[in-house]
Amino acid sequence: MIVVCLNGPPRCGKDTIGEMFRSMTDLNVEVLKFAEPVKMAAHATISLLSGEQMVHGMEHYNDCKDETNSDFFGATPREAYISMSEDYCKKLFGEDIFGVAMVRRISRLEKTPDIVVITDCGFDDEVEVLKSAYECRIVQIMREGCDFDNDSRGYLLEQDYEIHNNTTPGRLRVEVARILAELEEELNV
Repeated sequence: MIVVCLNGPPRCGKDTIGEMFRSMTDLNVEVLKFAEPVKMAAHATISLLSGEQMVHGMEHYNDCKDETNSDFFGATPREAYISMSEDYCKKLFGEDIFGVAMVRRISRLEKTPDIVVITDCGFDDEVEVLKSAYECRIVQIMREGCDFDNDSRGYLLEQDYEIHNNTTPGRLRVEVARILAELEEELNV
């Protein structure tokens, strides 16, 4: 198994590229996010989660993450998620908590995938934990007009691949296919 860590600023195409990894191969690819438990905790804290039911699914806020929202008491969803992560979880459990939690999550998958793609990598501490448990590849994604100004994440210190997402969807697919071909070769598929 190889873990692919997608690293780039908001709106650079990480989720789109993660889905391309899943759809462009016959390999078993699992797409995960570090932010999922953070979002669930934030939603539960402000009563957007009742039992196991979401008032709105987490994806409901994807297109308005940077807009103030009455559901978040006037904060933006992104501000709420960052605060849950940085002001609570990391202070209580340590800077690498989401890396440790991701290793646990991957180890508990029902079927071991060939590739795990994590679409929201942005902290070296978390990725170091992943690297200590799995073979990892870092894909840095850049896109004109996208930066980390309103985000707690940043570019990782190291990367294995770069994708400049300033082009057509077809060209982006070519870039993903090139990386997938190398991963398939490594996996001896």
